[in-house]
Amino acid sequence: MIRKPAAVFMLLAGMSLGAAAAWAGPLKLTLSGSAGMFTPSGRTYQHLYGAGIPLSLDAWLTFGSRFGAAAGLNFLSDSGTAVAVNGGEDDYPLKIVRLTIPVSLYYAARLGRNVDLRFGVGAGLHRYREEWTSLSLVTRGWKVSPRLCASASWRAIPSLPRLAFVGTLDCDFVRIGSGALLSDKTEIGGFEFLVGASWRFF
Repeated sequence: MIRKPAAVFMLLAGMSLGAAAAWAGPLKLTLSGSAGMFTPSGRTYQHLYGAGIPLSLDAWLTFGSRFGAAAGLNFLSDSGTAVAVNGGEDDYPLKIVRLTIPVSLYYAARLGRNVDLRFGVGAGLHRYREEWTSLSLVTRGWKVSPRLCASASWRAIPSLPRLAFVGTLDCDFVRIGSGALLSDKTEIGGFEFLVGASWRFF
């Protein structure tokens, strides 16, 4: 049985793949790997966990020179501590893990001879697991949410024109909802600033 969020995401992914298949012009495939800093948008998440270190693998397929589709895999794991609000001295260790499959359509532009820019919009399929480790309380689920992304790649080594250094800014709007342990509506999305490298295959 396919969950509703997964079904919505699969529809969006199918539309992106269909656009690629329908394109009759030249295609450019680039794979990138990056890591960086996650800045959460929710105050509860900020207070309990602070900033995190996401890891990301992405594939970029450009149709011609202007438009393209991207998909990837993003992993984020954070640990934190909750303090009793009634004045108690007990601390409660927390852990949250988020695995995201992002899909987006983007517009590509070139800045000079060696810098490529991409500006995209799409959706992310998020699998999350939130745990109060000392109390053995766990909540998990799936969530589909909109996302925005922008990236710049710089081909800095003339002898290796397929290699580029990449910087990416991603924004996910992810709210867990009433099933969250931290509160009734917990924002686990935010901004990711990533740096890494990419290789263009064709």
